[in-house]
Amino acid sequence: MSHVTKLDDVDAPSVVRASLCVWKQMCSLSPLPPSSSRVAQPPPPPPMSHSGYLKLYSLRRPTLDVDYDVILLDEAQDTNPAIQDIIMRQKCCKVIVGDRHQAIYSFIGAEDTLRQVQATRTLTLTRSFRFGHRIATVANVLLASLTDESRTLVGKGKEEGDVDYMFARQDHEQWWWWPEEQRRSHSSQSSDAFQHSSYIQPFAVLARTNSTIFQVACLLMDAHKNIPFLFVGGVNGYGFQDILDTALVLRGNSSNSSSSSGAASIVSSFLKRFKSGASLIKYANATSNQDLLSRIKIIEDLGGPDQVTYLCQKLIRVSAKHETNFGNLTSSHYKMNLVHLGTVHKAKGLEFNNVIMADDFVDLSDPELRDKVRRQVRGSVDEFNIIYVAATRARWRLRVGRSLVRFLLSTGMMTGMRFNILRQESSTESSTQHALLNEQCCACGHKSKRKLETTAGMHTTGCSVLEAQLISMSGKKWKFLCTKCLELQVQFAC
Repeated sequence: MSHVTKLDDVDAPSVVRASLCVWKQMCSLSPLPPSSSRVAQPPPPPPMSHSGYLKLYSLRRPTLDVDYDVILLDEAQDTNPAIQDIIMRQKCCKVIVGDRHQAIYSFIGAEDTLRQVQATRTLTLTRSFRFGHRIATVANVLLASLTDESRTLVGKGKEEGDVDYMFARQDHEQWWWWPEEQRRSHSSQSSDAFQHSSYIQPFAVLARTNSTIFQVACLLMDAHKNIPFLFVGGVNGYGFQDILDTALVLRGNSSNSSSSSGAASIVSSFLKRFKSGASLIKYANATSNQDLLSRIKIIEDLGGPDQVTYLCQKLIRVSAKHETNFGNLTSSHYKMNLVHLGTVHKAKGLEFNNVIMADDFVDLSDPELRDKVRRQVRGSVDEFNIIYVAATRARWRLRVGRSLVRFLLSTGMMTGMRFNILRQESSTESSTQHALLNEQCCACGHKSKRKLETTAGMHTTGCSVLEAQLISMSGKKWKFLCTKCLELQVQFAC
């Protein structure tokens, strides 16, 4: 492939020939022929990938039905085509299980086997024992808004659950943090074996991208140094070493000088080829390498190569220490005061008591995106499904980002949340009382100071619009709603 220098000059036949050449080298088990010392050593053959040897196994057409009477295929909505070919060739009984709304891996070629299989019998699982009806309501609103799903997800968890900040302002400065007193104050209303109020619960921060998780981890190291954090699936799966290597190249570190001086050295053999940051940036732009361009942007956004080098080294060191001390099994951490960090792809199939969704997901209010999701455009459906998967990881409490809150409220379908709007009761025996209100709106922060008239149990204000007090799902009283927000949100809350 050395003769291919310009991407503009590459046509389809050339790509096919080059791909066949690479595949042949990947499958080759023989060592390279010895070369003369006067001739430059050829590059090593590309390594065989997981998808590669799975394809080889599929091409052998294995017969599994000789040894098995029943084959169960789980996560069928994200099936590798090679696995799909292996399973569907078998002549024994096959049970295909999946949820098409959780298909999030089409970017690596995964396919929804559920749509391609002619089943002799279809059974529907619509009840979830993970969460209660309030978190299920969020999931149902998402499905009803952008899909053709006609079935309703029923939350059968032991607790009704909470969806925080649906009608109240949240702290956007530290959206990624869940105060300890709030995690300790949650009390169970069921006969669950866990005594929730006797310990501080952990929480998880789930995001769409690795860059958001990287930034949250840096913020935790700076603001909450005594609180351990664990990466879902392990820190090595988030590419922080690649970010560090990229920062070292942009900083001008050469592989020889960095290793001899005792400073950080570049690990990636690919990045060692670049002698300067300018050459790396030029290559990334010329080849439209989105992975490299994304890393370069992260480094620029976080303060430059020097700052990111320091942060990456510290993050890798601290994360390895936490993993050694606490392990990496999320199910064993339900009584530990720690934070789980992960992308939705890493958290797929897991559950957490408390979940904070970052605000880096796509904006569902975008009409163009909604149209693509409804038309089942590949890629856009994944972006929607990622939000659905993130929301359904929570067992007890869920916090969603600002853009998702706006979308959920705009649908007008949040009545299932069962918020209670209570009128301000009078403590006097007289039929008419005048009182001054000096309250801050829990939705927009507007401060009002007006006279409240209470007459024979009927509560009105000077503009004949009821001032109401909102009760959250966890039983804590929130502040008053202003007139404008009340008119907008009562339809969703009543």
